[in-house]
Amino acid sequence: MKRITKIISAALAALILASVILTGCSGTGSVFLKCGKTKITENMFVFWLSRYKAQFIYAYGNSIKSEYGVSTVNDFWEMIYDQGTGQTYDDLFTDYIYENALTYLVSLRLFDELGLSLSKEDTDEIDGYISELRDNYAGGSRTEFHVVLQEYGINEKTLRECYLIDKKITVLQKYLFGTGGPEAVTDAKVEAYYQENYIHFDQICVFINECPEISETGGYVTDSE
Repeated sequence: MKRITKIISAALAALILASVILTGCSGTGSVFLKCGKTKITENMFVFWLSRYKAQFIYAYGNSIKSEYGVSTVNDFWEMIYDQGTGQTYDDLFTDYIYENALTYLVSLRLFDELGLSLSKEDTDEIDGYISELRDNYAGGSRTEFHVVLQEYGINEKTLRECYLIDKKITVLQKYLFGTGGPEAVTDAKVEAYYQENYIHFDQICVFINECPEISETGGYVTDSE
């Protein structure tokens, strides 16, 4: 099974390089990325980008205004991030979510290739969560909830699809890397990675507020002197 999984993963990686199609989009329901029969739509991409930006602003919004001297967060997105390329912060975030979308695409393809599926408990959990969102943000009204979701470029159907994708990625991760999985993360693998990538050392930091005193011989004056 491990060998089969690696073969599938390699094949999918090749597919990403050779047959991922970035399509032109005329509407939020258009296909944005495609690999075989697996698709990522434009409205999914818009939702992921909007969600990531919203989370970022929620965490750092006030700090951004004071640090960068902007009156609104919208001004921040248009600021230049890379002077060499002229890339803005909006470009930076968009590129990041695009890379994530490619990861989602290949993961969904692998999910299908491995014959995985979501349980009824998984889908019920998602439907329950969406119902809670509808109650909290729109008082249970689907019409008002639709207005809220429009700010993210989606509707309730697309929101459900996005959450189903998140759940599929979780199921795939547990299948591959969980206990007994073909790529299970064992204690031995963790230890090997730790030994190859980390080093342990002791360090003593001495903080002084004044320049050290120099002796007649040109050295530093110590407590013993």
